[in-house]
Amino acid sequence: MNVFTFDKEFPNLANPSSVTGTLTMTFASTGNTTTITKVKCSGQGTSSKKYWEWNEKFALGSTSVVTYSDGTTETGIVKMFSDIPKCSTLTAKKNWASSMQDHKEGSVNSFNALAKKIGLTNEAIDLDSTVRHSVYQEPFVGFSKSTAEDGTVVYTCMGEFTFGPDKGDKYCFGYDTTTFPGLISIEGSDNSPLPALFRVPWNTSRITYSTTDSTWVYNNANCFDFDGGLASNISKWIPAYNLVYSCSNRILPFDGTLEELNAAVSTYKSTGFDYWIAKDKDENQYNLYYYEAGDGAFIGADIGNGTINLKT
Repeated sequence: MNVFTFDKEFPNLANPSSVTGTLTMTFASTGNTTTITKVKCSGQGTSSKKYWEWNEKFALGSTSVVTYSDGTTETGIVKMFSDIPKCSTLTAKKNWASSMQDHKEGSVNSFNALAKKIGLTNEAIDLDSTVRHSVYQEPFVGFSKSTAEDGTVVYTCMGEFTFGPDKGDKYCFGYDTTTFPGLISIEGSDNSPLPALFRVPWNTSRITYSTTDSTWVYNNANCFDFDGGLASNISKWIPAYNLVYSCSNRILPFDGTLEELNAAVSTYKSTGFDYWIAKDKDENQYNLYYYEAGDGAFIGADIGNGTINLKT
């Protein structure tokens, strides 16, 4: 079995702060050991952080020194697996918070093999054929290394993980903002936040970016994770998001006024639909409204140019 050891306590629900230490990985297939100094470890994943123990992300910096079994070294980047591109960020997925090994080594890795076989490509792969379409992770047992008061070294087993290059790693997946300055990679944080379902308009005063969690937040809930590129490039994607929202099939007419709609808010807020005013000659006729939980009312669906009017 592959094994990794980190010489600090793993961040968790009770101790969420990131820590910097030394990461050691030993690979069962070769017996080789790779050691990386000055690695920053932090919790990873929206769902994972609801558990007591978390997924862990290990980030190499410019002063991180990688030492391989043969004595060779390099800085800031590591070759984790022989047939996988180098990376500077690694993620260890805890197996009760994320997909199991059979999924990561099976269907996910098979997707990459199939894509390569049939010639699917993108700009990054055109420049470097080793860049991957999907993640690659192998099963590991993780240990936290500490020293007791009497000087005894203690290894605490932290359980099973799937471990490999992080899904947002710029080297493994080609997220190179120098070559591709307009690049951004994001993913829905969960299936429940409404923005991840394109159920509310993207208004930049209501959907904001958290630099702490590297995610976009709506009503205090993470809705989109930032995976790679430049976070500022979200401005290039918001119009596409709002186009999808504007073409939603979860829109119904309301034969009344906006005031009447909000007078019946307790009835309509949980239907899962947005409503446009269908009342003839009303000042808001054809205007689209959605239920904003933060306000407890139906408000105008504003994507930057005022309330959407389905006619104009």
